[in-house]
Amino acid sequence: SFLKALPRHTRKVRQIVRREGWSGLWYTLEERLHLADRELYAIWQRRHRLTAVDRGRIQAEVEKMTRRPLISILLPVYNTDEAWLRKCLDSVLSQIYPNWELCIADDASTLPHVRTVIEEYRARDRRIRVVFRETNGHISAASNSALALATGDYIALLDHDDELTEHAPRPPRSAPEQA
Repeated sequence: SFLKALPRHTRKVRQIVRREGWSGLWYTLEERLHLADRELYAIWQRRHRLTAVDRGRIQAEVEKMTRRPLISILLPVYNTDEAWLRKCLDSVLSQIYPNWELCIADDASTLPHVRTVIEEYRARDRRIRVVFRETNGHISAASNSALALATGDYIALLDHDDELTEHAPRPPRSAPEQA
């Protein structure tokens, strides 16, 4: 039974190695061994990490765009741990696609570092727009306050303790232009 299945597995191994290299084969084996979700996510991240060639290709595609839509990223914030808030904001600042605005609505945070960090980042980049809510309205009200700041063609939502990959806000490919 094992010997009969060997040619099929050999073909599959060769396909994976050809398509993804030896590391791809290793990641596939790790996945098949039923690792914990945390470990699987780390594998997925390694497998989908951008290379310098990928970054260059994306930047070249952006340069060729005749129209670069503005993407408004809505960020409701409330009492976020400083380290997570900084990681979140840094992930937005490191985007390859440059035509975005970050619309932050602080939902009356009581931790003083939240306002300090938001003000610091707003001073660093003019694409960051901020509203400081006077009363806590929870995530829906804060998201709506952030939406009121938005001027973009597209809206993206970001949680205050999450990070974006550097190629996250990407406009959809437009339909071919008519002659």
